[in-house]
Amino acid sequence: MIFELVFTKGYFFKHLMDFISACTSTNKCWLRILNTGINLEYAIKNSQNEVISVVYLDLPRENFQTYTLIKEISILIEPKQIQKLCKNIKKRDSLKLKFFEENNINRLQLIIANVIENMDRVETKSIIIDSVYDEMSKNITMSKLKEYEKPDTFYDPPFILNSSLVQNFKKGVGTKKEDVILHLNTNKYLKFQTHSQDIASMEVEYGKPCEPNTIITLVGSLINILNKLTNLTNHIKWYDRVSKIDPLLIKISAHLDIPNYMGTIDLFVHDNKK
Repeated sequence: MIFELVFTKGYFFKHLMDFISACTSTNKCWLRILNTGINLEYAIKNSQNEVISVVYLDLPRENFQTYTLIKEISILIEPKQIQKLCKNIKKRDSLKLKFFEENNINRLQLIIANVIENMDRVETKSIIIDSVYDEMSKNITMSKLKEYEKPDTFYDPPFILNSSLVQNFKKGVGTKKEDVILHLNTNKYLKFQTHSQDIASMEVEYGKPCEPNTIITLVGSLINILNKLTNLTNHIKWYDRVSKIDPLLIKISAHLDIPNYMGTIDLFVHDNKK
C-alpha cells in the first residue's frame, strides 16, 4: 500500500470528480499525493489548443478522516473513468481511496461503504494506473508536472456570488460553445452578458452598476465547469486583476465547504476574445 485516504463524506469526492471531469474533458491529468495533502494543476484549452484557464486544487491532509502515505507520488488519472466508479456513492456514504501495487500493476481502489467502521454496505472497485511518478525520483523533473505559476496581483476583497445564482445563470446559457462577456469591478460590480445562439441576448447584473475595471470573454464551457463547482461550495469569489498586462485574466476562487471544508479551488481565466 502506497497511500490510503478516507473521505467521511464520499459524496464530496463524487462531486469533485464531476468538476475535474468537466475541466479535463477526455484528457488525463496528474494528481499529486504529498505529505501536505492532495494537489492538482490542469490547463484547460480551447479547440485551437490555447490555454483559456488553469485550475489549481488543494486538499490539505488535516481535512481527511484518515491520510496514510508511505511516499509522495503523482499518478496520471483519467477523471471520467474514476467518475464512472463513483456513480453509486450516496450522501451518507464514506469513501476509502487506496493505491497499491499488485503483481507489478498499479491499482487505484475505491471502497464505498455506508459506514466505514461497521461495513454495513461495501462496494469495492479499482482501476489500473499506467503512469506513476515518484516525487523522490530524479527521472522526471517537476517542470513536466507543474507548468504554470500562479499570478498573485489581484484586488482584494473579491466580488462574492452565492452558488445558487451561478446555477440560475447557467440555465440561460445556450450552449457550451457560446461566449459569455464578463464585466467586473473589484468587489463592487459583476455582470454577465451573452447573445444566445444569435437569437436572444441576456444580461445579469450584481452589485452597484459602475464602470467595469475588466471586461473579459469567457467560453460557455467555463460556465458549465462553474456550475459543477457549485456542488462543492456555497460561494464563488471573483477577483479583478490589478495589472492589465498580457494575458488579460481574472481569478475565480472557492472554498470547498459542502458538506464541510476540504480545501480550495482556484481558476485563473484568460480572455477568450477572438
